[in-house]
Amino acid sequence: MATVPGEYTSVTFPFAAQAARGVSVTELPHGQLESSAADFDVVAVSLVQSADGALLDVESLRRSVAGPTRSR
Repeated sequence: MATVPGEYTSVTFPFAAQAARGVSVTELPHGQLESSAADFDVVAVSLVQSADGALLDVESLRRSVAGPTRSR
């Protein structure tokens, strides 16, 4: 599971609580999450970070996990 540093505990804890089942939580810096999302089975992150107001680049994240688009 990938997330960003400082994410709400309510977002990350359900995954961290499953560590005994092999689930790991990886914190990636803002900006790197979007480009690395396709490397993870799950990405959990808030649109806006409460600590600093940082905004997630949703379109970049979407493109990262969608992969290349095919033309018709």
